[in-house]
Amino acid sequence: MRKNIILAVITGLAFSAASAIGEDKVDFEKQIWPILKESCIKCHQPVYEDERGRSRRPKADLIMTNKEGLVKGGEANEDAPNLTPGDPTKSTYYTRLLLDLDDDEHMPPEDKAPQLTGDQKKLLEKWIKDGADFGDWTEFTDLPVK
Repeated sequence: MRKNIILAVITGLAFSAASAIGEDKVDFEKQIWPILKESCIKCHQPVYEDERGRSRRPKADLIMTNKEGLVKGGEANEDAPNLTPGDPTKSTYYTRLLLDLDDDEHMPPEDKAPQLTGDQKKLLEKWIKDGADFGDWTEFTDLPVK
């Protein structure tokens, strides 16, 4: 009986530790999309007319409201994809998040959108390392995001 209790406690602690270090699969729609929507989509959505009737284009021609745009990237990504499933270090989207705030290539630009927290960056890194699974998600259609 005592062995069973000890085994149950050890198993529970091991499961908790695995969860704490991120062994669970990252859910794009529940965990990643909210980060993108909050910090990226305002500047990286398809062309739309603002409240003054002016046409707004996505910055750097990067549209992040669909899977294809997230992976391919915009004008700055002709030689390298924006997102390389399995390798965050080859994912321009991720590496720009890590640059110093005063770097011109840092994303999102300071004062333009909320900066990502350390935990959000770790979650994105894990999602990319694990293959950047989008699940059933293909695109966000509730646009424009202001």
